[in-house]
Amino acid sequence: MSTDLPAQQIPHVSIVIPVYNGAHIMDRLLDSIRELDYPQERYEVLVVDNNSTDNLEAILAAYPVKLLHERDTQSSYAARNLGITKSRGEFIAFTDADCVVHPRWLCHLTAAFQDPSIAGVAGAIKGLEPPESWIEAVFNQREHLSAIDRSKVNKNETHAALKRSFKRPARRLPRLLSKLGLVTFYDDPRLPALPVAPTANVAYRRDVFEKVGFFDATYFGGGDAEFAIRLQQQSDMKLVGAPEALVYHRHRSSLGQLWRAYVRYNTSRVVHIDRYLGLDDNIRRQVIIESLAYLMVGVPWSSAKLGFRTLRRMLLGDPRPLYVEDILLNLVMLIAAHYARLRACHLLKQGRREDLWIL
Repeated sequence: MSTDLPAQQIPHVSIVIPVYNGAHIMDRLLDSIRELDYPQERYEVLVVDNNSTDNLEAILAAYPVKLLHERDTQSSYAARNLGITKSRGEFIAFTDADCVVHPRWLCHLTAAFQDPSIAGVAGAIKGLEPPESWIEAVFNQREHLSAIDRSKVNKNETHAALKRSFKRPARRLPRLLSKLGLVTFYDDPRLPALPVAPTANVAYRRDVFEKVGFFDATYFGGGDAEFAIRLQQQSDMKLVGAPEALVYHRHRSSLGQLWRAYVRYNTSRVVHIDRYLGLDDNIRRQVIIESLAYLMVGVPWSSAKLGFRTLRRMLLGDPRPLYVEDILLNLVMLIAAHYARLRACHLLKQGRREDLWIL
């Protein structure tokens, strides 16, 4: 999109940012928004405080933002919903307090809406450099959290492919489980293999929320995926990717933070399955079998790779890196995923849905 257009032809955008105790990082994000290559009179910034106990208001006083307070529900999705209701823009863009936006972020997001059938546009997410820990360094290499499927980016196409939720597994282990009849829920047409987009970098048309409702505030993680799926199920509008619309994200910097994040991700996965299929004994058993299979194969395989690389270096003086950090992260994520799925299945069976997000 060219910002050389007359001001009245440039879309008005509302930027909604939920925050909880993020005063120490908000200036970095708001400074990047102030540097946007987009007319200042054509966007507004709404920061929604979700019961913070730090000095957030003092930090925000230096910036031209509208501060809102979501005090009733402790959920970033409830905070986003409040931002939506108080916004004025034709498009509503979302990002998070631990992000930094590229100067052309809004230009690329709004340009992708030229087709009226497009309801939402998801941008790419890269790691914020330089990393502050070895965990961040590994995730930065992986482009962790980005909705853009880099294996399918075609430079000749306007929109990039987005990663999908519950797509049919392509790796050997889940394919084997499927052939053995141990995990069959991926074949159920009720389980949607549709594009999803994290709210760290996505924009939607305002009228989308009038048509399909708001984010589900009962989610503490994965609510952005649930909304994207519901949007595509309940309307004929599309969700597309814009790889040039960049946001830089500060990834988890400690193993404890990583553990909690992956417990939330995998809890939301079980909640999704329960939402679409119902978590009866058969589905619950399949979820646990799949998780246990990943754990039983992934942990020994990762450990063996590390041992083999260490031995090769000792005996042959192999100069190639050991990738110790990468393997360690894989192990933590495997164990966290298995724990979260077992826990979520148990809590849902006991009818204790309110305890799912208490970590």
